[in-house]
Amino acid sequence: MTANAQEQKESHKNGQLKTVGFMENGERTGEWKFYYENGQLMKVGKYENGKQTGEGKRYHENGQLSGVGKFENGKQTGEWKLYDENGKLLESANF
Repeated sequence: MTANAQEQKESHKNGQLKTVGFMENGERTGEWKFYYENGQLMKVGKYENGKQTGEGKRYHENGQLSGVGKFENGKQTGEWKLYDENGKLLESANF
């Protein structure tokens, strides 16, 4: 991310933060966070040239982790783990 990156924020209709991250040359860059309408974190990930890369995490609306895995060039790769709303491992899949 360079000095040209501009922070972007979007809110839900109820005023709660919906997304926050940086844009550079019209594409997402760096860490982005997405939130539910109740303010709880929905997902977090890093972007390069507008494509998700590295570890990505998703959360249930109650705050429990719902999924974790890696992205490469915007696509899921390697092992991904999915969890229920109580944190119990539901399945593990490879991409």
